[in-house]
Amino acid sequence: MLKVCFIHLIQAKLDRLAVNWNLHSIRSQKYAHVPNGKPDLMCVVPKVFGFGKKFEPKDVDVCCEMYSLRRTVCCQDLA
Repeated sequence: MLKVCFIHLIQAKLDRLAVNWNLHSIRSQKYAHVPNGKPDLMCVVPKVFGFGKKFEPKDVDVCCEMYSLRRTVCCQDLA
């Protein structure tokens, strides 16, 4: 029952965390070759950051299926 009461509050906190994470800067490393920049931009325009992998549409569909928000309702009264 607590989940029903607090799920929106928890989701709002997680959404803010995701926004903050995607907008923070990843610094370059002195002794390691790792990409640096903002995670959101690295995902949206990967070629700017040296990523060139192309994804097949089926790969995108699989990711959407695995990571999209699924709203499951245990009973219709809570919908």
